[in-house]
Amino acid sequence: AAALKGVDGLFLVAPPLDIAPMIAQGGIFLAAGDAGTSFISITDIAAVAAAAFEKELFGAELNLTGPAALDHHQVAKIISEASNRQVQYQVLTEEAMLQGARDQGLPEGAVQFMGVLYKAVRSGKMAVITEDVERVIGRPPVPFGDFAKAYADIWKP
Repeated sequence: AAALKGVDGLFLVAPPLDIAPMIAQGGIFLAAGDAGTSFISITDIAAVAAAAFEKELFGAELNLTGPAALDHHQVAKIISEASNRQVQYQVLTEEAMLQGARDQGLPEGAVQFMGVLYKAVRSGKMAVITEDVERVIGRPPVPFGDFAKAYADIWKP
């Protein structure tokens, strides 16, 4: 989630996306099931944060989402097309995902956060689409496909 703290109550919420390290290892290995997530570009988060300060939207809660909820099979296909490499989504159990995170050296607090986060993903809570990005910055959020093409180099090993 993206958040600005200590600014008189301005709080931005956005689903996270940091799957590039996994993809560099050959795939997406998560316990997201087949549920969708409304992925949002970090550039959109930054644009909303800047505009929120300019417009003094203090006290507002903004739920930042991308324009569509995609499951991880769709994300893998989009990244495959953007990067010209085969990326597949491997559905893991929650236990396997958390153990993999531990094996990669993630601190236990981060591992537990992943468990909570992907439980929310599997329940459909991260598939919500809002108009908050467009309302604040005057344009729709960047589609994931456009983001994947623009940053194709991060998907390469």
